[in-house]
Amino acid sequence: MKKNKLMDFVGLNEMTKQIVLLAGNIELMSMNALLTNKDSNGRSGFSAVSEELRGFSLDVKEGAKQLSFQFSLIISQVACESKLNRRARIFHDTQIKSPLTENYVITAQNKIHDFLESSYCNFIDELNKALRLLQKIEHYCIVGNGLSMAGKIEATYLNKLSEMLYDISRNVGNVILEIFTIIKEMKERIGRYLI
Repeated sequence: MKKNKLMDFVGLNEMTKQIVLLAGNIELMSMNALLTNKDSNGRSGFSAVSEELRGFSLDVKEGAKQLSFQFSLIISQVACESKLNRRARIFHDTQIKSPLTENYVITAQNKIHDFLESSYCNFIDELNKALRLLQKIEHYCIVGNGLSMAGKIEATYLNKLSEMLYDISRNVGNVILEIFTIIKEMKERIGRYLI
């Protein structure tokens, strides 16, 4: 179970890195839309939407980086917990029935048990922090999804570039949906440890 727990959080951290990459893609698409719109001497609502999408992508990237740091803390904690559990099993398996050794082993086991108990409370706190960060990123994505829809609407009012800008907005929307899917899976996986 411990190794699976460790691997689960390593996987969650990798998913967070995927969110950072997707947010970077949105940033590039929004910058491309801005440049395209400027090249056509366009001053439209689409420029404003593109700027907002760029800001959104930066917010998502920053939130995901914070989340990755949080998962790194959790991974360290789970690894330490696993190491202490191994030590506790070794102490238990190698108990020698001499009065001095037995007292030492019992004291060590009690210290390990106490530490693991407080560690579990810290683990739950760290998971709750991770969930709050996920919710923050999810909120950014809700805003970004609205911006993507606004971009599609603005693109329909432009003549020359409307099809290309509409495609950019649609692609941004698809990337945001992909981020939503990742967030949903991450929340489910974290939720298993909070029951």
